[in-house]
Amino acid sequence: TPCEHVEKMCEWKEWMNKEYPNPNNPNQNETYANLRDTYDFCEVPMEIDCSISGMDTLEIPFESFAQEGVTCDINSGLYCDASQLSGFFAVCYDYEIRVKCCWEECVTPPTTTETTTVTTATPPTTTEATTFSTTTTTTPTTAETTTVSTTMPPTTTETTTTPPTTAATTPCEHVEEMCEWKEWMNKEEPSTSNPNQNETYANLRDTYEFCETPMDIQCSMSGMDTLDIPFESFAQEGVICDMSSGLYCDASMLPGKGQICLA
Repeated sequence: TPCEHVEKMCEWKEWMNKEYPNPNNPNQNETYANLRDTYDFCEVPMEIDCSISGMDTLEIPFESFAQEGVTCDINSGLYCDASQLSGFFAVCYDYEIRVKCCWEECVTPPTTTETTTVTTATPPTTTEATTFSTTTTTTPTTAETTTVSTTMPPTTTETTTTPPTTAATTPCEHVEEMCEWKEWMNKEEPSTSNPNQNETYANLRDTYEFCETPMDIQCSMSGMDTLDIPFESFAQEGVICDMSSGLYCDASMLPGKGQICLA
């Protein structure tokens, strides 16, 4: 017989990431056309999610950290054109996408069971009660009241005036520690000729002014400093962010060949 109950079913497919950008191939093509020979997903996705690899668990809009010129389109997928990025020798971040696929499925409708409830009425029970009434007479009692008046002598209050005291100048008794965050510092921009990035204190002092012994440090990727995201969740492998020395990225420690540090 024909299906009497058709239900729409949907699911998110796995995250897909086929290409890893590098200085030799700085673009990233995660379009549907490029992904279909590696991943299995529906012909017409209903929704799309785009993210940077390793950041897909964070509930942050993609637009808030994506590079300028990156396209995340429900009709075609994701594409990053490095020539649209600011700066020289720019390389796309490592992006990934996932899509939501929907289909129709014949589902057996739930069985409805009729329940009949029978109510039996119980007649009320009548109880006879006999009431006895007792009357008690109370004789009023007369009480005499005597009022005694007492006069108190007036009270005299003496007021003593203390002359003002002149405070002497003494050494500071309360010293408070004051702290402030300095401006974001970014001196080097990695390139194919210099893929490393040296943002150590020693390298920064001839350009920026800051204290000799910092009490805390924050590291970020350029353009992402306004996001409340732990640096470790998106930093490249091998990047050092140390309160004692600053930040250093050694491109030779990054996975793959010909890699370049992200500014």
